Amino acid sequence: MILNKNKKILKTLYRRLELLSKQFVKLRSGGRCERCGKPVFCEWAHYFSRAFIQLKFHPNNTFYLCKENCHPYLDSHPAEKQIWVTKRIGEDAHKELVILKNQIFKPNVEYFEAQEVELLKEIHKDNVIVL
Repeated sequence: MILNKNKKILKTLYRRLELLSKQFVKLRSGGRCERCGKPVFCEWAHYFSRAFIQLKFHPNNTFYLCKENCHPYLDSHPAEKQIWVTKRIGEDAHKELVILKNQIFKPNVEYFEAQEVELLKEIHKDNVIVL
């Protein structure tokens, strides 16, 4: 019974984190592509794949990129993507992402709750109200 309850809690936290992370990158970007700056249709994008659950919601691993140009371009040009991300977040933050990517990770409630708190701090840091 406890295991099923934890799965439900994880699923709920996961969904909330997904919404918060998407909102965070959109607010951070001002609704524009973070690479080209154009005010076109953009989407939630990741440097390291979303399969790396420990990085899926990390602010330095998520970006708001235009769907028609920058997102597919960077995904098909990994060397340029690495250069762009490193310039955007800095060498130290990039190294931190690589370390996190290579860690063995098993999702748990405490981790997702901590991620939620961090994202809310980032969103509120710029005095943006989350509805």
